[in-house]
Amino acid sequence: MGSPISQAQEFIERKVDRLRSLSVERAKVYWDFSQTSNPELVGWLAELSDRIDQLFSDPGELEKLEEYLADPAVQADRMLHRRLKLLSYAYLRRRADRELLSKANRLSVELASRYNRFRPEVDGKPVTQNEIMEVLRSSTDSDQVRRYWEAQKEVGAEVAEGMVELVRLRNQIAGQAGFPDYFTMNVVLSELDPIKLAQTMAKLEEGTRPLFVELKGELDRRLSERFGIPAEELRPWHYANPWFQDVPPVFEVDLDRLFAEADIPTIAERTFADMELEISDVLERSSLYEREGKGPGAFCLDIDRRGDVRISLNLKPNEQWMSTTLHELGHAAYDKYIDPKLPWDLRRPAHSNTTEAIAIYMQSLTRRVDWLAHYVVGEETPELRRQQPEMEAEQRAADLIFVRWGQVMYHFESKMYADPEQDLGALWYEQVRRFQLLTVDEDRLARPDWASKLHIVQAPCMYHNYSYGHMIAAQLRHHLMGELGLPNPYCREVGSFLRERYFAPGASLRWDELVEQALGEPLNPRHWIAELAPSAG
Repeated sequence: MGSPISQAQEFIERKVDRLRSLSVERAKVYWDFSQTSNPELVGWLAELSDRIDQLFSDPGELEKLEEYLADPAVQADRMLHRRLKLLSYAYLRRRADRELLSKANRLSVELASRYNRFRPEVDGKPVTQNEIMEVLRSSTDSDQVRRYWEAQKEVGAEVAEGMVELVRLRNQIAGQAGFPDYFTMNVVLSELDPIKLAQTMAKLEEGTRPLFVELKGELDRRLSERFGIPAEELRPWHYANPWFQDVPPVFEVDLDRLFAEADIPTIAERTFADMELEISDVLERSSLYEREGKGPGAFCLDIDRRGDVRISLNLKPNEQWMSTTLHELGHAAYDKYIDPKLPWDLRRPAHSNTTEAIAIYMQSLTRRVDWLAHYVVGEETPELRRQQPEMEAEQRAADLIFVRWGQVMYHFESKMYADPEQDLGALWYEQVRRFQLLTVDEDRLARPDWASKLHIVQAPCMYHNYSYGHMIAAQLRHHLMGELGLPNPYCREVGSFLRERYFAPGASLRWDELVEQALGEPLNPRHWIAELAPSAG
């Protein structure tokens, strides 16, 4: 029979070996699908998801796994216990009927395929996501920005009915696993406490509301001047982003001009190289530019946890895509520099919030004068120095706007999964009005605009991790520049710290253990609040 430790080790190695081969194959198929929207791959993606689910569908194996976890000898072996604990989450996610799991997989892949294939139209002509963003940010014609904004929302009508059905299926899966709904299951099985999460989000909402009210008033004043209309006539399409999740171009800083002729991949590569984080191999494997059939967004994918890390972008020469490139390569650097000696199942980030923290940390460089001077302009010019206060104000505004947008997603998804039969259009705009203070006409409430947000299908119930990522990123900056006294956030010493203290442990530590061990204190929102309101900090 062997000892409990040897039995547990044999169990997990056998299971992980089968999981690894299926996961790598699915990642490769997903990459091809994301680049082509080939409908022939839809069924294969769903089939591979079914096979992975079947690995964890034996209730007897879950009972055996729980016996191992309760054994004192196994508990004393920290690494083995961690691996078994993470494996138990995989079983709990799939403690449902196989037919139900398969149905949800197939619907999820089909909806994602519809997103990828959808091409918005304006005045009868197809437009790309980049073209929509360009009009929203550059036009001062209210009618034009409305038409482009509405075009981006039209995908919602194509997927909303299927999305509601998917929510129902996911809730059934969660119910069979013993959870009240899918949102709660996702939170618990990602090692977050739902009550503490709600308290943290409430503190962020309360702490940022006065700051946001002041900012929103100033934005409305500037946008009113920009469009030549009274502030009370401003609508969601005037805020330069389909979701108002980034700052409108109303500050006296034109960063896009600096990147108009820039080689964005080379700038990013130099930045990471100076941190001694080599990502040239990542860029070589990646897909960086628009092409027919390719999905419109941006993401990072670790294919095999053995070095094949890739990013997918749709680059244009502007500040947003420079920031997005640094963001995705932040994810990639984390994936690449996890200790390769760890078991395969631990060679991943500790949590989605810890990898989002690095991506957010890197993306913020584009509004730093020292980084712009070194990597983009070539020197610190008087013009850059004059613009520094405005750049800092713009960065605070961007962060404040994102805090409030994160509240919209968190509250909408949690309420949607609690009751998917309610009027979801009205629910969506209730959150938009409450947290973003936008004026929404009554006729929009009947439209499924909520369903045009890709994350709701492809990355459900995780948007709060962006808020956690911002908090961790601020705490990381405080530790590196404040406590350690490093000269800037992109120097060689920062790269060394990230490689050794933050990336290397992978998932061998819980996310909160990693934060405390690497940064010297538990997660503390005060660091981000201090950045949002420096006079108060």
